Amino acid sequence: MFQLILASVAFVPWVVYIILTYYSHDFSQIDHIESASGYGGYLAAIGIIYLIYKAISMMSSEHRVRFGFWHLIGFSFLHLLVVTIAYTAMQKTTGSPFFGIGGASSIVLFGHILSLLVYPVFLALLWRAVGYSILHLIPGWKDIILRIRIGAEISVGIVLFVTGLLSFAVFHLFTLTSLLIVCGILLILGIPGWIATYRDISTKYIEFDQHDTTSDSILAIVNPRLLTAEFAFLIISFLISVSLINAIRPMPIGWDDLGIYMNFPRIMALTGSALEGAGTFTWQLITGSGFLWNQIAATAFYVNQLGGILSMIVLTSILSVVLETRDRKYLISLPLILAGIYYIMPMTIFQQAKDMKLDPALMMVSVSAFGVLWYALKNKIRENHFYLLIGVAGFIIGLAFSIKLTTLILIIASLALMAYTILGFFGLTGFFFIFLSIFTGVGLWAKMNVWMPVENIGLIHNITLGLGVIGIVSLVFAYMQNGVVKLRTWFLANLVLTLGIILALTPWFIKNGFEARTFTPEQHGSILDGLIGGYANIGFNNYSAIYSVDEYTTKKKAQQASSITSDGKSQNEDFSRYFGQESGLNNYLKLPVNLTFQKNQSGEFTDITYIFFAFLPAIFLFVRGRRYGGANWTRSIFPVLIGLALLIAILYYFVGSTGTLFSTMLSGIVLPMGYALILGGILIAIAIFHFFVERDETGSYIQDIFVMLLIYGFLFLISAFGIVWYGVFIYFLCLALIGLASLAFTSYTDKDSEDIIGMKVTLSFLFFLFILVYIIRSAFPHGWNNLIGAGMNEYKYNKLNQNESIFTYRGDYITPIATMNTIDPQAIVIRAGSLAKSVMMRKILTPERLASMKPADLHQVLLYFITQIESGKNTIQDKKEVQQDIENIGNELYSSILSPKGNEVNKKGIYRIGTFMTYLINENNKRYLDDSLVFEFESFFYDPKPEVTIERMKKVGLGYLLTDLNAATIDRDPRHVLTTRFEHLLLTMRASNLTLVDTDNLCLKIAINEYKAGRLQTDTEFIDIAGTNYESYRDTGAVARGVKQNKCANYVIGMLNSMSGSGTTLPQYLVPLQTGLTAAKNQTEQQNVLSQYIGQSYFALFEIK
Repeated sequence: MFQLILASVAFVPWVVYIILTYYSHDFSQIDHIESASGYGGYLAAIGIIYLIYKAISMMSSEHRVRFGFWHLIGFSFLHLLVVTIAYTAMQKTTGSPFFGIGGASSIVLFGHILSLLVYPVFLALLWRAVGYSILHLIPGWKDIILRIRIGAEISVGIVLFVTGLLSFAVFHLFTLTSLLIVCGILLILGIPGWIATYRDISTKYIEFDQHDTTSDSILAIVNPRLLTAEFAFLIISFLISVSLINAIRPMPIGWDDLGIYMNFPRIMALTGSALEGAGTFTWQLITGSGFLWNQIAATAFYVNQLGGILSMIVLTSILSVVLETRDRKYLISLPLILAGIYYIMPMTIFQQAKDMKLDPALMMVSVSAFGVLWYALKNKIRENHFYLLIGVAGFIIGLAFSIKLTTLILIIASLALMAYTILGFFGLTGFFFIFLSIFTGVGLWAKMNVWMPVENIGLIHNITLGLGVIGIVSLVFAYMQNGVVKLRTWFLANLVLTLGIILALTPWFIKNGFEARTFTPEQHGSILDGLIGGYANIGFNNYSAIYSVDEYTTKKKAQQASSITSDGKSQNEDFSRYFGQESGLNNYLKLPVNLTFQKNQSGEFTDITYIFFAFLPAIFLFVRGRRYGGANWTRSIFPVLIGLALLIAILYYFVGSTGTLFSTMLSGIVLPMGYALILGGILIAIAIFHFFVERDETGSYIQDIFVMLLIYGFLFLISAFGIVWYGVFIYFLCLALIGLASLAFTSYTDKDSEDIIGMKVTLSFLFFLFILVYIIRSAFPHGWNNLIGAGMNEYKYNKLNQNESIFTYRGDYITPIATMNTIDPQAIVIRAGSLAKSVMMRKILTPERLASMKPADLHQVLLYFITQIESGKNTIQDKKEVQQDIENIGNELYSSILSPKGNEVNKKGIYRIGTFMTYLINENNKRYLDDSLVFEFESFFYDPKPEVTIERMKKVGLGYLLTDLNAATIDRDPRHVLTTRFEHLLLTMRASNLTLVDTDNLCLKIAINEYKAGRLQTDTEFIDIAGTNYESYRDTGAVARGVKQNKCANYVIGMLNSMSGSGTTLPQYLVPLQTGLTAAKNQTEQQNVLSQYIGQSYFALFEIK
């Protein structure tokens, strides 16, 4: 009781302070709160449905509330229907440009969702069935509880499914036929699993106590555990519904899914082949099967949604195993609440609703592996069964590694967990120091972005030797404590786990090794690089046409910008914007506060909520300390040490004077000494938990997971630059620790007094309230705003097909995509336009007009007729014939642009610097020289003479220059070298052997034309007009983008006035602007017109002549 009171005195103010600080710093959350509106009807509908359910449930005679599979599915789809109706109603009332929303539109959208769910649901059931069938061949597997088995069986099914697809794909047979063959084989193999799945669906339930209105206990009447479970389910199902509605789109919209996670699957589906030199791409093969299923991109997007949905099932299952036992009663539903925290993180919502990454799937697989490993280590099972389970865990970890290589951190942390649980503290230190020694000696740290003085061979040798000696000495101590039997068990467990990982990766090793000719005289790169990465002789990064070998080597060495330097900074702007710009250890040690409060890179895609920082480590104040020598006071050592850690955190993070002092001291510590100090602190923390936490069941669980968290966290800290999705498993470990530590007040036994239970109820209420604050103030408004902004309704409601929708929403892309994808866009226009049969269409699409039309012009004609028909106007006489023409012409136009065939395919190389067009560019994996940070340009192409630069590009084999005009906007480095590189690129755009094909930046187009006409003379004049998307940095100070936009606007007005006064004919691209300015009645209206043409822009495409 005393510890509960004392701990709460520190815990509650700390959490309140963190919450208040979070909302005072993270303005994106305020935006969510202020802009979310219009959900009153939705809340009313959900409230009524909930009350009806509650009334029916409480009127039954059952003392337990049981939720089976069909209950959960039914409630989920009912919630989805309500959200669908709410979304449709908003489209009627918000002035959406979508035409023709009728009373049945909600059903249309709901039906669209159900149709897209068919294949993903089938996949999930297939994976579970075949995984069950295989794993039940292992002795003792059937005795493992279902909550552990479910994720493991799905994961094993995924490996078999992917192995089948890969076997066809490497022979250029990645087709619908091969997909059906793989599914057919797995259906047969999975027959026992289908039977078991049906049995589990029919007989397994989640149970809670019913509200006991006859009881004298308020707890029994209110039943907060049931209420919190129902609330968590409502929030999770709401956010899943929002993601499902968002995912109905004709193309990806995020940076990573456009460029990689949906781009690669689409390429494989179109070409029928596995990617070469792309490493391991398990999840891309899975999403690629969605493209094969019905050639609809949204099906692939829904397959990707499986990762998030299955992660909720697996997280809830594993957390319930870790947190709940039969001898305790629980005040709130911790497993579901904690699993829900992962899903309500803005980062996760963003990855589900917008930029569809594979990290939720990686979380599901990683937690599944942990569940099996945990069960094997923590349960007394027969020795042979123990090793089999360790092998299964390794197999699943291998699957995780094939999804994303950052799983290397999980592999090391899993080995560390085994060392600690089997051999204790010295076993852990022995393993980890030997690991550090091997990585240092072999030189593998560079692959993890860890700085080492590799040129100082003597120092590296001494570090390797020293680490190895410490590791061996620690293992000797571990042997002395545990004996040879446990040492042998640990060694065999390591071997079996490693063999399991290798077995899962064997298909990839064979495929990649064959590509890289590994183990042959013609081997490309190292054995490790070959087996993991493969090899592809594609792309345009062979500079032999412009440099000798010696010249290339010199330039390449000079180019290399270190991802991390000895002073703890990154020279890679893409990393440093997440990591920070401070020196020494500050970027590392301030990572928790920087990530929580969005101090470096803000945005929903990097927001992880305040919950982790608010609860850890403060919640450890409630953990029971160990008693030594029968002295009760020794129990207070642990909470005192936690309190001291909190005090240091406050002084470093939140008190200005001491924070500055600490920062100054830490800024002078260089690497790798800094790594050693961080590691030393981590080992001290592990020692504190090992020696001072009570080793009862809960305490031992806390110790084990804390060890895994700190080893995983250390490697994440030194290698990931604070990029929050590079180590998703860390959130599960944090949630598990929060749950375990909170058991001190969220659970009770019959032995607890009423006063203690009352105190625990109060703390549980506050604990849930702290989470509820985030849900109400952030998670729900964030989700609702994602619902409001889902858009693309013409596609959602089946008014436009996929290809029509792509260019309806991205009409500015049609010219550049047609240019880069096809040899002769004009021929496509003529062929498509000639399909017109209706009288009205043929009057417009005459042969003479088609001869001068571009793809964008024909697209506008089709949109005009679609708009006329949908608006209900009677201006279209032969409506049916026109509709048929729209379909025929559109199919020919769009498919010929997006997927050209035969001799129409444009294979010219593309120098790509960013942009969101990659997904739509044909065979982009073979045509790119990718240079998002403009490193390659600066090192190998740039010359002060623009024509020389472009000539070098031409010699390499490049035909186009595609540029993201916002490439310099991520430059946070005080040196501003990215801005300098980009401005060199911008000045190169003036080259006479470079032709502007298209851009959405009017200022850039004007600047190029004015320079070539001799009216812009200097580099500064050109940049001030053309570079309106970013800040420039000069000796006189920064030049804001707004200043440059004003200069451009004034220049344009002056140019238009000059042309009007001289009677010069305006270029066609300036006519709409001139018309708008002429119609403007005052200066305000004139500024509004200018803002439509001079503002944020995105791309420029040039053809290299």
